[in-house]
Amino acid sequence: MRTRAMRASFRAGQYGEAALRYSSALRYVGKDGFPSDAEVSDEQEAALQAAVVSCMLNRAACRLKLSRPDLAVADAQAVLEQEPNNVKALFRSGQAKVLLKDAPGALVDLKRAAELEPNDKGIAAELAKCKAAVEAERKRERATYARMFG
Repeated sequence: MRTRAMRASFRAGQYGEAALRYSSALRYVGKDGFPSDAEVSDEQEAALQAAVVSCMLNRAACRLKLSRPDLAVADAQAVLEQEPNNVKALFRSGQAKVLLKDAPGALVDLKRAAELEPNDKGIAAELAKCKAAVEAERKRERATYARMFG
């Protein structure tokens, strides 16, 4: 994989191009990455899995920048199926769910990420923003019900 080119596209703000490059890399390595009759060491299998996870998470970041949180959630959730405690996947999923107006779902992901990485300032900031969104939604609901029944 040409990871330098992928990262350069992202850093240059070319998120669409970077997402396409990550998608291409994922097609290249595939789900299994090796022919079925190939003898693969555990080390090779682990390296392939790490590459797939990295591409999925980086593509999720691109998709967030491209205002496609639905696709970012899909990438993050695919990683979480394989690695339920992947902090970066939990963080990306939480970010995307906030954008999708799923504050309760985002709160679950971000709280879990904060449990795993309690000193991460980015996670703490996103979690605080999410908690504020949940509280604002509760206040709106209370006000709506008060108008309806009060």
